[in-house]
Amino acid sequence: MKMGVPVLFILCATAVVAFVSFPSNSLLTVGSQEGPVQDLVETPTADSPTQQEEKAEPEPAPTELFGKKIKSTYPVKVIRAVDGDTFEVLLPDNTHPNIRFESVDTPETGSKNVPGQPFGNRATEALKELCVGKMATVHQTGTDGYRRPVVYLIVDEVNINAEMVRLGYAWQAIDYSDDEQLAAIEAEARKAKRGLWADENPMPPWEWRRQQKEERKKRKQAQAKQAKLDGDSKTVK
Repeated sequence: MKMGVPVLFILCATAVVAFVSFPSNSLLTVGSQEGPVQDLVETPTADSPTQQEEKAEPEPAPTELFGKKIKSTYPVKVIRAVDGDTFEVLLPDNTHPNIRFESVDTPETGSKNVPGQPFGNRATEALKELCVGKMATVHQTGTDGYRRPVVYLIVDEVNINAEMVRLGYAWQAIDYSDDEQLAAIEAEARKAKRGLWADENPMPPWEWRRQQKEERKKRKQAQAKQAKLDGDSKTVK
């Protein structure tokens, strides 16, 4: 049966109306920037994990500690306690120098021929417990007569120089430091009779070294005198 023109026109118009009135949301594709698909993309907010957290800037290295100017700061790993105020470290370049404390002095441990001071070994053990095997930061103030770096040692945010004084295993080195804060830490340890302050009258290590030096000088003089007498006696014979 052939369809007349009026009927065909009515059918086409109906199809157009149906297309236009169909819900527009059904025509969106995943790539569209409109409608419901936009709800699938989370909009980043200030608290969103997609935002990169700002990194806290490290605190600047101090320029001075206990009245001493800091010349350089660098990381180390403490690998050995030589005595109470000297320790061996591993540097980033794989060298391992001995380093000495700034502003403090501990009892001498002695040697094979010379006995050490009371609390010398205990001071070494205390230093070992505080820092050996740990990562640390050193603030270097200079070098000593043996070309060893002289430093403040920081482990877990604790100043180990001051901590040795607080524990009663070190004196403030009065020939090199007149800092009042360090003096107050020593006075508090002395009052509490911690460590070496348990003794009634402990001898400072610089006095002990001076005494040992004088005794060595006397021994050498005695040996030289005896050698001269022995030589004169052989000449007479």
